[in-house]
Amino acid sequence: MRALPVTDAFNHALKSTFRNLGFAFYASWPWMLAILPFNIVGNVYVILNRAENPQKFVPGILIVSLLIGLLTIVAFASIAVNWHRYVLLDQVPLGWQRLRLDGIVWRYIGNIFLIVLIFAVGEIAFGLIAALSVLILRTAALVILVPLVIGLIFAFLSYGYRLGCKLPGIAVGRDNISFGEVLDSTQGNFWRFVGLGLLNFVVLIGLGVVVFLMTFVASRSSGEALLSIVVAVQFFVNWVASIFGVTMLTSLYGYFIEGREF
Repeated sequence: MRALPVTDAFNHALKSTFRNLGFAFYASWPWMLAILPFNIVGNVYVILNRAENPQKFVPGILIVSLLIGLLTIVAFASIAVNWHRYVLLDQVPLGWQRLRLDGIVWRYIGNIFLIVLIFAVGEIAFGLIAALSVLILRTAALVILVPLVIGLIFAFLSYGYRLGCKLPGIAVGRDNISFGEVLDSTQGNFWRFVGLGLLNFVVLIGLGVVVFLMTFVASRSSGEALLSIVVAVQFFVNWVASIFGVTMLTSLYGYFIEGREF
């Protein structure tokens, strides 16, 4: 068992992200150029409709949000695969390789959805326990539910990173790597992963608050041009956050699976 040095892992991922941000942009700009117009038009539509009809369900908002979400997942998965391969294999994507949509990318996306499904099952199980507790204990159920909620959050933070360590392996072509293997390799570090997750959470929350305030102010203005600019900035911030998250998983994979150091 290798003990995770939390601050070293965080600092390594942070420095690696910003030192290589120029290359990350080189590897990402074709996808960003392809999906940015859809993100701007779609998000402006969603934001303006929500501002005008905050209490009304608009089917178009749901459809547009889902389409943008799926398109963004595909694009960012393709970028992530190229980034993993660059860091772990020194493989530089050239030309149309930066828009790769091969079997590796689709397996990568499939494993993302599988991780989401695992967490969804956990949430459903927790929901059933919570409903049963409230039914039996009523207000006294809070004594049980509050610690359970905190424990569930910590579990999601820890297992999110542990299960996510499989993704770089998929990206570099290790078809035989399993969730069991990455869980075995990362065992004994539950609280260390929680600490790492909390560090990342603070950074992401800070970025999220800034973007939210910009979007909120722009949505109250009368100009769609301003809102479009804010959405574009939000898209760029999300891209930087995604590169950081992918870099973190790459670092963790290298440390636990390949035996590298930070």
